[in-house]
Amino acid sequence: MTATVKNHVHLNDLSSASAVWSFHDELYLAGDDVPWLYQLDNEFNITNKCQLSNVDRLVNGRTPGDIKADFESMEIFNLNGEDVALILPSGSKEISRDTGYLVSITDHKILYKNNIRRLYNKIIAKAKIDPGELNMEGLAISDKHIYLLQRGNITKNFVVRIPRSEFLNFFRHHTILPDISLFYFDLPKNDSVVAGFSGACIAPDQQGLFFTASLENTGTALADGEVQGSYLGYIPFCKIKKGEYAITKLEYNGKTFAKKLEGITIKNTLEGIGYEVITVCDNDDGSSDIIELTIALK
Repeated sequence: MTATVKNHVHLNDLSSASAVWSFHDELYLAGDDVPWLYQLDNEFNITNKCQLSNVDRLVNGRTPGDIKADFESMEIFNLNGEDVALILPSGSKEISRDTGYLVSITDHKILYKNNIRRLYNKIIAKAKIDPGELNMEGLAISDKHIYLLQRGNITKNFVVRIPRSEFLNFFRHHTILPDISLFYFDLPKNDSVVAGFSGACIAPDQQGLFFTASLENTGTALADGEVQGSYLGYIPFCKIKKGEYAITKLEYNGKTFAKKLEGITIKNTLEGIGYEVITVCDNDDGSSDIIELTIALK
């Protein structure tokens, strides 16, 4: 797998971009310490925003860590003829970080707002991890399944596969918990720091998922740490049970790109070449970066 940076844009007034989706020549972004879903034009200007969580307290435009909703993943898809955005939290804290949102893209209205702690608790039990170790940072939706990616900086990295219809019924109608399957992955490490899943999206041909993974030197699911670089990778679904993947460490101007990639979305398919993708960086300082690049699988 190869990745080539084409454009790098700094957003000083958009904090902690953690999820991104390209839709009809516009971008939708969510951040882990802001309560909004942002809409941006193709020049990355903010054109609209939809309030998700209640704003109890902001400090310099950011929600303090003890009460932030921690939105870490999102995807836009069609549900019963309507384009909707699903935005999910990490689940790394009870109460404040376990409410997901389903938002209409047409009028930016919240269609469903639901606590998914019961599902997160089922994942915790199946993975045999402590509640404070859960940190769901990736979401990818195929025609048949929903995939959630656990950032394995203090646990193993794993992918949760859930039947799509079961998840959506649970999320919208509080039905029984869906079935889940877990698949584990050994990602690269730098010294003692293991890369952790940080974002995901389905490949256009539905045969696998692309992911981002970041090297962040932190010993908890809550605290930030020194960033040592990021990876882009691909998991073919035919290899998911074996934990096999393709991966490349991102470089820019001949050096390791020492920022934390937190989300990925396909912008265009380049026939015979690969894909144009957009990723976002959470800078942990109230700003964000947007990275446009091309990726190819060999």
